[in-house]
Amino acid sequence: MHDIQTTEPCILHFEVKHLTVANENPAVEINNTRVGEIQRHFMRSKGSDGEVNFWLHQSLIVPANVVKNGANTLEISAPGWKDSNNSDRYDDFQIRNIVIFYRTRLLADTRVR
Repeated sequence: MHDIQTTEPCILHFEVKHLTVANENPAVEINNTRVGEIQRHFMRSKGSDGEVNFWLHQSLIVPANVVKNGANTLEISAPGWKDSNNSDRYDDFQIRNIVIFYRTRLLADTRVR
């Protein structure tokens, strides 16, 4: 049986695409603690549909004592942008393959067999 070493930092890794028109980077929170931002990407190369169709890998260092054993909550903000009428809009983007790497300690199995 393994147990998360909550006193050690973790690495949050994910892929993102279509985050191209926002005015700010989306905030990332784990368990109501801000751990960083997703970086916007401005690429000159676009697909045939005019969209930036590249999945970009990003990682964040999650401080110690944020991720806990058991259930955890990941929250990503919706980044805004202003259109030509100066109206608030949201940049729709995709995120996938969310993985968190953490140190574990091996717990002895003390059950009698």
